[in-house]
Amino acid sequence: MEGIQGDSKVTGTRDGEIALDQLRDLSGALERPIGARPLAVPREVVIEGERLRWWTPVLGMPSSPEAVSREELDRCLGKPLEAMPGDKMLESFVRLHRKSDQDIRNYAAKWGPLGICRHGLPHTHWPLNTWDIRIRRATDEERQALGGRHAAGMLPCWQLVEIAARQQDLSVLREPVASQTGPTFVYEAMREFCQPLGTVEERNRGGWDPLERWRRFSSEAALILRTAAELHSSDGWTTVSSRDADILLHGVLSEDEAANDDRTSVHWEWVRSSVERWLTFGNVRPYLHRFENGRMSVGYGTADSPTGADMYVSSHGYFLENVCGLFGALATQILLVVSREGGLANCAFCGLPFFPERQPALGKSSWCLAPECRRAMNTQAKRDSRKKRRNTDVEPATLKGNRGRPASKA
Repeated sequence: MEGIQGDSKVTGTRDGEIALDQLRDLSGALERPIGARPLAVPREVVIEGERLRWWTPVLGMPSSPEAVSREELDRCLGKPLEAMPGDKMLESFVRLHRKSDQDIRNYAAKWGPLGICRHGLPHTHWPLNTWDIRIRRATDEERQALGGRHAAGMLPCWQLVEIAARQQDLSVLREPVASQTGPTFVYEAMREFCQPLGTVEERNRGGWDPLERWRRFSSEAALILRTAAELHSSDGWTTVSSRDADILLHGVLSEDEAANDDRTSVHWEWVRSSVERWLTFGNVRPYLHRFENGRMSVGYGTADSPTGADMYVSSHGYFLENVCGLFGALATQILLVVSREGGLANCAFCGLPFFPERQPALGKSSWCLAPECRRAMNTQAKRDSRKKRRNTDVEPATLKGNRGRPASKA
């Protein structure tokens, strides 16, 4: 791998547990609620030497697909599992650098892989998007080689149309005629980009992460949280080793090994630099997201990490972009935790995200401070009050007449 940054040891996390209590919310939770897309979790995760290998196999279409459950059909066709970013995701991650290989494997089986690339970083630090892709007609040799299969990593149809339209040539998307075998078009990347290690060998259905990288990023996350907690409980300055200061500010170690154990003063600029680096590596940005109830709102996390709506299926199984969203989900949580914000909510009226003073109860709506949204909140409160009053005032006559009387015998 090229450009490996640092090693798996961060000195600030070796002498006792990190100070998480300064960063918890009023309920005692470290993680903050936030609108986010689910994480794609591979169905197979194993330890192979110094590697964490992960993949989702395609078992093939069942002989009687109508006779199996939806979950079993998805498994046979190679659809990854899904996990919503939630409780203990960050808190468990920042302790992994002290845990066993099997603990890392169990964590990845629950939340998904980091998707480390050849640079030793999450592959999302240099992602591919539809603007970097062109579509062209497949040659006869390519159609024969594919033998009727789509190319590995084929994009969803709507993205293919979008790319072709940008090229002003929709003719490349014509359906194949009966005499042809394989797809009539292929797509090509117009620049280099990063993919998870091993994704080519796994035909875009998996890859592998170095276990050393898991411990490296876990220890760095712990350092960020520990430093933020100390800054919150001080006058805005604290001291760390020169080694840790370099990791916070630059993500790399100083070449002066003799100075690494010296103590140096740091402030919020060091934490800000590290958080922004994590957000960049995770390709985190807000995006327009359609939730299951059909509502459109703003979500947060790694751009282009696949959800069920981004996958499509054929007789050869599910096709999806192999984008790992875990690092972006962790970076988003770190951003909220170090700032000690309670988490983001989406306004029930305007749909925009905001920081509420109190997190709404599960299933309850929340409104931002915009005047029109507060008016909508008051209107809804009056409507709910009238509905509650009607439900308590209107009582069946049979119940009123029989109240306090013993039931008649049959």
